[in-house]
Amino acid sequence: MRITNSMTTNRLLMNLNRNANNVDRLFMQLSSGKVIQRPSDNPIVASRALRFRTNVTEVQQHQRNVAQAQSWMEVSEQNLHNITEILTRTRSELMVQGASGTHTFQNRQSIGRVAELMFQQMKTELNGTFAGRYVFSGFRTDQPPIITQNNLNSPGTNDIEFRISKPINHTNIQDAEVVFWRNPASTPPYQLEVIATHEWLNRSDRTQDTNWENQAPDIEVTEIGTATSRQGINILRLPYNQVYDEATGLPIREFTQMPEFTVGGVNIFGAGEPVPMSINGPGNPFEEAFVNGTPVFIVETGEVLIPEGYMADFRAGNVELNYAINGVFRDELNPVVFFDTERELNGQITMFSQNNQELQFEMGVNTHLTINTQARHAAPWQMFADMSSLIRWVNKVENRPDLDTNSEIAARERAFFGEQLYSKFTNSMARFDAHMQTTTTEFTALGSRMQRMEMISVRLDENEDTFRALRDENENIDYIEVLMRLNAAEAVFQAAMQIGARVNQLSLVNFI
Repeated sequence: MRITNSMTTNRLLMNLNRNANNVDRLFMQLSSGKVIQRPSDNPIVASRALRFRTNVTEVQQHQRNVAQAQSWMEVSEQNLHNITEILTRTRSELMVQGASGTHTFQNRQSIGRVAELMFQQMKTELNGTFAGRYVFSGFRTDQPPIITQNNLNSPGTNDIEFRISKPINHTNIQDAEVVFWRNPASTPPYQLEVIATHEWLNRSDRTQDTNWENQAPDIEVTEIGTATSRQGINILRLPYNQVYDEATGLPIREFTQMPEFTVGGVNIFGAGEPVPMSINGPGNPFEEAFVNGTPVFIVETGEVLIPEGYMADFRAGNVELNYAINGVFRDELNPVVFFDTERELNGQITMFSQNNQELQFEMGVNTHLTINTQARHAAPWQMFADMSSLIRWVNKVENRPDLDTNSEIAARERAFFGEQLYSKFTNSMARFDAHMQTTTTEFTALGSRMQRMEMISVRLDENEDTFRALRDENENIDYIEVLMRLNAAEAVFQAAMQIGARVNQLSLVNFI
């Protein structure tokens, strides 16, 4: 085959171009530090590079999620720790001291005041925040678990209503004992105070003294108090009660729907029951519940008296409680955080469900972890109802300056109040044991999740190192190897140039 000068020249240029491209490729690798500059250089390497970079980016996002989750959980842990300390002190110190037979009436007053301050601090801890968000409110991080300002109807309006729904079982209900007070201003002259315990007070040694007629309140002993019948009365405390204006006597906050207990949509008590009654109104709530066997709702205290005959449904654990109130006060439970609630505000209805309120962060592929602790689990509403009942007793004593007089009446009433405070502290201990167990369980669960979070954090750090190494191995060059190859390629290119110069020296002129 005849080889022409054109063929030689073209082949020389093609080889020179190939060598130049090889030098350029190695030079670009050396200057960029990367094996490829565009996907077409090596599609397999490009595909693997995208996958490894995606893996590194995912791990880094998961690490940011872990850092934020750990900060959230550390705030929750500190607040739960403080709540646990408050409950521990309230139970192990204050209630034990209050239940001590060696303390005087004044000592128990002081203990009660300290318990009230502890209760206020527990509410403050429950409203703990992280970056402006309430950590115990589930998804509703803009809603405080404890109301921070009054949310009531304007005078003469009905522009706000909370319709509350809550499943109830026998663990929410206590055995109860009663004490009668004589109030000459009411008809009949009874004021009822319900005290949770497992035994009835024996008041048979107390007699009515007609000389005390103008001294109210006084102990009222009736045939009810000494009745031979001892069927049980059970009490359910709601976290809300009807509140009246002291000046006008009109309700500031009232029940727009009285409590209704249903199973399968049917009222277990019957139509109109439990019967709403007032401790200062006509009729005797305890007589109605204890003697007549009628479920009673005491509106001023938010307490439901349940005769023993109705307890079977509660023990079965399938009773639904529904009621409605037209406002909430500062320092009360926020219904939208603690209960399934339908809120009507200026005619607009909003539903708040407590289902699926777990805040879950993604910590890895198909790995999710709940970071929040819900207020309704860590500090259930029964805890607040029990604590509020104890505080009411303390405030009842605080509002009785006549107890400080030297009269015989004051002395006997001091002894009576002291006995009741003793009974209240004693019988609250078992309840607070259960509340402490509930809070401790949530505290322990949070600690377990934090330990798992630390393990996930360590694994993510290891994964990041692994994926970075794989990415670098896939993308980055070995500088020494590429430098040696570049030197060799440049030498080859220079040699090709020199050979090309020799070949191109010959032309047809040389053969003339």
